[in-house]
Amino acid sequence: MHGILRAAAVAAPLLASLCGIVGCGDRIDELRRTRPAVRDASPTVVAPPGGRYRSARVRVDYRAGGSTLTSGWSDVVTHTLILGAAAGETSFVLDEFPLGGGPGDSATDELIAMVDAQFTLRFAPDGHALALSTDGGHVFRYAALDAGEHLLYCRRYTFAGEGDDLWASAPTTRAIALEILGTVAPPAVSAHPSADHALTRWEREAEAAAGVVCAHRDDAALALALAHAVVERAHPFWLASTGPASPQPAALACLGDAARLYPAVSRILVDVLLAADREELEGREHAAEALGRAADADTQDVLARVATGPMPAPASGVPTCWLRGKLAWALASVTTRRHAASDAAFTALTALASAPGPCPDEPAGKMARIAAVRGLAALADPRARAALTALAPESCPGELPPWPAEFAYFNEPEGGGDFPIACWARAALARAVP
Repeated sequence: MHGILRAAAVAAPLLASLCGIVGCGDRIDELRRTRPAVRDASPTVVAPPGGRYRSARVRVDYRAGGSTLTSGWSDVVTHTLILGAAAGETSFVLDEFPLGGGPGDSATDELIAMVDAQFTLRFAPDGHALALSTDGGHVFRYAALDAGEHLLYCRRYTFAGEGDDLWASAPTTRAIALEILGTVAPPAVSAHPSADHALTRWEREAEAAAGVVCAHRDDAALALALAHAVVERAHPFWLASTGPASPQPAALACLGDAARLYPAVSRILVDVLLAADREELEGREHAAEALGRAADADTQDVLARVATGPMPAPASGVPTCWLRGKLAWALASVTTRRHAASDAAFTALTALASAPGPCPDEPAGKMARIAAVRGLAALADPRARAALTALAPESCPGELPPWPAEFAYFNEPEGGGDFPIACWARAALARAVP
């Protein structure tokens, strides 16, 4: 009996603490008993003809919180927009809200309203956007449907729903994208019920804003805004690859295409690479990857000069292996597009392929050498074949590495670092010039 009492005495403070985490008030208990886990929060609205989507509806998902003697988890409500198209339905998270508060707090009226939200939806006449209201159609929020594969939705952009022409007072996709790309840090949005989720929401917005640029590549102002966002603010979250050998981030691919179209964009990227006093690395890495989509001799020579020159010494002490590797890939990529190289570019490719460099055991260091071999293999030049022959022994132990169809993005041959560089050179010699 004494053991049971002692266990209860120990468990009581723990349960009290867990109640603070997940909320043990009567109101949240009622919420868990009475609200369904999944429900439709709007009628299905049919889109006008000619747009990307055919229909829209909103779903509310409610995950009830709970606790054990050793752990607890919060209630979470998620608002999801489901868009129907000819190929099926696509879901986009509009927002997510954790319920409960600090010790002793129960769910607030605002957060309970998120669980019980009902949406009014209206398509723009041409289907390029959707207006969403949770107050019966008085105040709307804007969801852009012309952001490529993304949904550009921002809670802070509201417009009145009164009057004959709802869309006359609505913001434009372009204006929203320009503002997001010009934002230095996640904005403080008091309308969002959870500050903890503000950054995640803003990350989605930034990724979608880049999608707007990709979907409207003929807009020079959008391209310039993306260039500044990528290389000056160096936001990495919507540029990061999703795993080994994953495709080049779409934002960098679009930025590279824009650099070919707009000299001003190219100048921004080149200036970042040539800035000798720039300690920040991510912006330089992004610029190198974007310039890898170029096909002109001037960009090729800039990349050659920077790739083989002294690397910056960042105050943070972060190694420059990835910057050097991405520069080598960019130089090789431009070379494969041109099938030509100046003396400076050829010398740089040979040096990068031949020397282990400062990061011989790092994946980025190995990929830099592989990329340089790829660049040499693209040249119908006796000097290139001689350089590859010098790298390759008479035979390669084991099988030759699998040669990618194209080195379309920086980390495509990442697993190839397990092969000696001599084997890559021999694989290059075994192929015709692409």
